[in-house]
Amino acid sequence: MDEFLIENGFTQKEASIYLCTLEAGELPISLVARKTNIKRTTAYLTIESLKNKGILFVSIKKGIQYVAALSPETLLNRFNQ
Repeated sequence: MDEFLIENGFTQKEASIYLCTLEAGELPISLVARKTNIKRTTAYLTIESLKNKGILFVSIKKGIQYVAALSPETLLNRFNQ
């Protein structure tokens, strides 16, 4: 799946973060950084980039930022367009 995402314009870090959030559902950004072994500041920047592309969604609950991924079906439709 990583290779498919990278072939369609994702960086390695974007692919890792997308797949992590897809697998786990909604997670705090700090946990996404830990699970993907990406520095937290880099994770925040990468998540912001994916959010701007409409691939990830960020919400705030009790002052903590959570991230969730766009469904694979919707993402695949975007790639096909």
